[in-house]
Amino acid sequence: MTSSPPSASSNGPSASNRKDAPVTVAINGRYLLASFGGVRRCAIEITQHLSQMRSDIVLLVPPSAVDQVPEGVPFRAIGRTGGPLWEQIELPLWLRRNGSPLLLNPANIAPMVYRPQISVQHDIAPSLRPQDFTFLFRVQWHLSVRWGMLRRGQTLVTSSDASRREIAERFGETAPLFPAGPPQFVTEPFPYLIAPSIQAIDGSVIFRQIPRGNVILAGYPRTAADPQANRAPVPPAKTLAAMRALARVAPVLAQCHVIRVWSGIEAYLPDMIPVIGPSQTTAGLFHAFGFCGHGFQIGPGVGACLSEMILDGGTQTPLAPFGIGRFRSATQVSEKFRKEFD
Repeated sequence: MTSSPPSASSNGPSASNRKDAPVTVAINGRYLLASFGGVRRCAIEITQHLSQMRSDIVLLVPPSAVDQVPEGVPFRAIGRTGGPLWEQIELPLWLRRNGSPLLLNPANIAPMVYRPQISVQHDIAPSLRPQDFTFLFRVQWHLSVRWGMLRRGQTLVTSSDASRREIAERFGETAPLFPAGPPQFVTEPFPYLIAPSIQAIDGSVIFRQIPRGNVILAGYPRTAADPQANRAPVPPAKTLAAMRALARVAPVLAQCHVIRVWSGIEAYLPDMIPVIGPSQTTAGLFHAFGFCGHGFQIGPGVGACLSEMILDGGTQTPLAPFGIGRFRSATQVSEKFRKEFD
């Protein structure tokens, strides 16, 4: 990767071919100037996958972000500035001068005066925790969401975990989400004996041993989590219960000592199925949240269904059971839910 502008061929053979090729879909690359985090990582992965799927996509970046472009992604460095001026002025001007292609904003903020565009809203942290952001950023964020995404954007996709319910409620919809996390543990190294991953039928323990000897395990019930504080503590009682369950399944590991515990924050619903599909109150708004711990498995399929609904106007996959409207009446509580939580 070099810092040479527009279509540096060092970024992959296809990059140099995009300089004069027509652009059908452009990706807003301002996110490359942000610090590393979940939103930036997700935006990079979206960019990489789309550039592999389509030959008419180009990543548009400020000149100062050229050395941050992911390897193999076709890009163009446009404009002379960076940050808000680049995103709100230079980016939309360049797009209009080049045929007004569809713009994808994968990282929360969008130009206020451009369409057509699709935006991905990961969270509404500036609204929930304004003290964590500067005044200028909050102003830009609110204007971007209100004017760029909701009034000028063609489509808004919510993909948040931390702010999923808050986003939906801004549009007159809600879901009985609550945060929790799977408690996880790792033991000291122990002679390597167990190659496969093992799970008890009742879900009380799931474990595997790595070649170094450490045993990594998890089990139900899940632990409480606090998304506002970004914490998911694991009580000592859960550690002891997990080790007792491990000893029942694999007595040879009964004497192992736990050296580290951790958890994360996941979104759950009482019926243990996610919300996937269009909003029932706002045209162009699509929801995909509350995956109940199964996001990694079904995420690619959900993404495919969302892309069909957004680009083609519908999908052949039957998604009615996943609609957010199901929570307008009494919520059915899953038996799986009863077993996996305290």
